[in-house]
Amino acid sequence: MPNEPYGTHVLATPGGRRLEVLTAGPEDGLPLVFHNGTPGGLVVFPAMADAAAARGLRTVMYARPGYGGSTVQPGRRIADAAADVTAVLDGAATPRTGPSGPSRGRPRRGRALSRPGGAG
Repeated sequence: MPNEPYGTHVLATPGGRRLEVLTAGPEDGLPLVFHNGTPGGLVVFPAMADAAAARGLRTVMYARPGYGGSTVQPGRRIADAAADVTAVLDGAATPRTGPSGPSRGRPRRGRALSRPGGAG
């Protein structure tokens, strides 16, 4: 539902790192994973999150390693975003998603599509 409060939490990855996650929208909504551009921290875009919620989507964002509450990942590559998205979605127990993102969020969006069971 539009204008629902945004929630943040920290998720432990299988490799022991932490990812700060922000969610907005209906708890049972299909997750829309939004990848911020560079440089950008974990900032929600209320108009986008409200529009997604009005369509039954739950906006899910996470702070890239080294930003906000997410731990640094030395040697990180753009392809590593797929494992982070998988960890975030596994933590939310969601089987499928729709990724989105502008600017430097596009490469991470593409890698997220390559995860097993990606967008569907």
